[in-house]
Amino acid sequence: MTIKITRNPNPRPVPTGDFGFGSIFTPHMFIMEYKNGA
Repeated sequence: MTIKITRNPNPRPVPTGDFGFGSIFTPHMFIMEYKNGA
């Protein structure tokens, strides 16, 4: 398996203070193609 990482060319600044753990979603995404039986 090969995982390709593509960086965001315009990332948002890291927020200060409360990160809202468990209530705010991450700006990261993982996409995978799946073939049954592979």
